[in-house]
Amino acid sequence: MTNKTGTETKVDVVVGIDCALEKHQYHISTKDGVVLSTGSVRNARNDAKRLVKKLESITQKKNVIIGMEATNNYHICMQKYLVSNGYRVVVINPLKTSAYKQIDDYGNKTDPIDAKGICMFLIDGKHKNIKQMKQKYLKLRELCRCWQKLQGDMTRAALRLHSRMVIINPEFTQYFTGNFCDSAIFILENYPTPDDIAIADVDKVQEELDRIAHGFGKKDTASKIIDLAKESFGVKEDIEGYLRYVQYHIDEYKFLKKKVQQIKREIRKEAKKDYCRREIEVINSVRGISIELSAGILSELGDIKNFEKISSIVRFAGMIVLKKQSGKVDGCSRMSKMGSKYLRCYLHQAGMGAKLHSATFAAIYANRNMKIKDLDPQSKKVAKAKIRGCLARRILETVAICLMKDRIFNDKIAFDSIQIDDFVRETIAVQFKRQLAVQSV
Repeated sequence: MTNKTGTETKVDVVVGIDCALEKHQYHISTKDGVVLSTGSVRNARNDAKRLVKKLESITQKKNVIIGMEATNNYHICMQKYLVSNGYRVVVINPLKTSAYKQIDDYGNKTDPIDAKGICMFLIDGKHKNIKQMKQKYLKLRELCRCWQKLQGDMTRAALRLHSRMVIINPEFTQYFTGNFCDSAIFILENYPTPDDIAIADVDKVQEELDRIAHGFGKKDTASKIIDLAKESFGVKEDIEGYLRYVQYHIDEYKFLKKKVQQIKREIRKEAKKDYCRREIEVINSVRGISIELSAGILSELGDIKNFEKISSIVRFAGMIVLKKQSGKVDGCSRMSKMGSKYLRCYLHQAGMGAKLHSATFAAIYANRNMKIKDLDPQSKKVAKAKIRGCLARRILETVAICLMKDRIFNDKIAFDSIQIDDFVRETIAVQFKRQLAVQSV
């Protein structure tokens, strides 16, 4: 352990705490492994005070190091309390301490064993290379995670709506490109069944659709909807329960959509603040990555200075490939997925946007797609998933380099430097001709 001046601080006592929802198990020992005290404390202020008094009776604060696993959110209250009382607390990935728990306990798992394993981890000094997360982007992270959760809830509500619409109005999916856009919601609320749509006034419906689309809608939309409704194959008897189900989930979908819009505005407002504005600007310079996704990526990555090289960032994101090999036998390889699932989600969304708007990533995607065009359907499906994963990783590496160098992404330089087939390069260059010409100026 080092202090602020960079000199080594003596550590006499190590503490391992296995955290749970209601009760934490602790194990206190010397740096030589001599057990000083064991026990449990409730997840409450009075018990936390009792643990602090026990530690103060043993040695000075500067000679103590405390380790605890990142167990969901159960450890946060105790961690914050101990830090506020001047103790150094190391939060450890449970995957790193699991091996220490099994060395002398033959696979047994109890809370005292877990606490002891954390102690052994600290005694052996394995915690020294662990980067502790700074709370610099904590608010941004929670806003972005909330946005993703609400977005997922909205998608699930739409799927539940769709499951009933295929019964009472199976033609509904032919009305609109987006099944639950504002125009679709208008039709569902005012004309819930095909019979209601069939007797509707064409001019009135068209006028309302034009108003919703701000004049950009097609002029014959209403007549097509009514013609489809007249020949509907949907169920017409005993549908009161279905209609009630649909109405309930329309209200849920509208509520969630409103909340998603609100939190996206809040994320954009937060992204303009000084502590994160420049970093988000750098990430957002990759075309196809929105402000919200840029904020999400930054909040999950944290301070880029925590990483010494790109490979460390890829490992942190859980996007490294794990291989199993023994002798002449090669097992299946897979993505580790040991990092933040939110970060991988943001990167995959960013990849899907970048391949449509950035010449560089459009070329990478097209180049890889060319190599799988002759595969059978099942193999092609697997290959497509690998391409999306590869694109997400390339986004991560690009963003990391730009952040490390504090440099805005230049699509033309990146496009000229990637290795792709000449046919793909020429095709993409024509498609993004205007964009590449602007960036070359």
